[in-house]
Amino acid sequence: MRRHNLDVILAIIVVILNVGWLLLPMSQPIVGLLLALPLLFFIPGYLLTAVLLQGISLDVAHRVLLSLVMSVCIVLLSGFLLNLLPGGLNTRSWSIYLSGLSTLLGLLVMLRRWRNVIYRIPAWNMRLKFSGSILLGLALVIIGVSVYYSAMSVTNQPRPGFTQLWLLPSKDVNHTWQLKLGVHSDELAPVTYNITMSVNHTLFKSWSSITLNPKQEWDQSVLLPTASSNRTYVQVEFYYANKTGIIYKELHNTLAG
Repeated sequence: MRRHNLDVILAIIVVILNVGWLLLPMSQPIVGLLLALPLLFFIPGYLLTAVLLQGISLDVAHRVLLSLVMSVCIVLLSGFLLNLLPGGLNTRSWSIYLSGLSTLLGLLVMLRRWRNVIYRIPAWNMRLKFSGSILLGLALVIIGVSVYYSAMSVTNQPRPGFTQLWLLPSKDVNHTWQLKLGVHSDELAPVTYNITMSVNHTLFKSWSSITLNPKQEWDQSVLLPTASSNRTYVQVEFYYANKTGIIYKELHNTLAG
């Protein structure tokens, strides 16, 4: 009996590994991807095929092809269902749903095989026909292209733009503070900025109408006056030009010595 259910046992082991990997506090993404691929593209379809076509002889290529197609259909329908649930579409919901579904299908496969007393018709026909090989190859190509396209789509998803602002202090040979003020734009379009710098709560310098294109930088060296005390307080306020009344970023630095 165990030999007849060896494929189901292997599938459930993969399911358990996926759930266990999801529960780990820290994990390598590449390992999680390798474990998730059979759960997404093969195991649910294979088990559903085994439930529906119990006792029907199929060669390797047609069984694998049918498993791939059924798995893709299951994943698509599952995506619509999970999107309606409060948890939404995320790694945890996908893993729990597909693992639970695969486990249920695996139990149904073993139940049907247990009830089917006669095993004269082999579940697998190891002869691989030429037409089946072509269909299997095309299916694998489609799956590969789908995975690549999905990965590229995630990488190129639209994101909001942002701007980086930094202030680097250093002392020159005369022990005078010199500040390096810089801006880097990661916005999605050209943006105009205004900057003000205050020293010891008094306006010291300002820059207006700084226009940067995406990925462009602006920097400025500022030499502070000789301080009358051991501490100098520097404050930088950064605005979008069209929202001057709202501070977008703010830097504070206390220079000692």
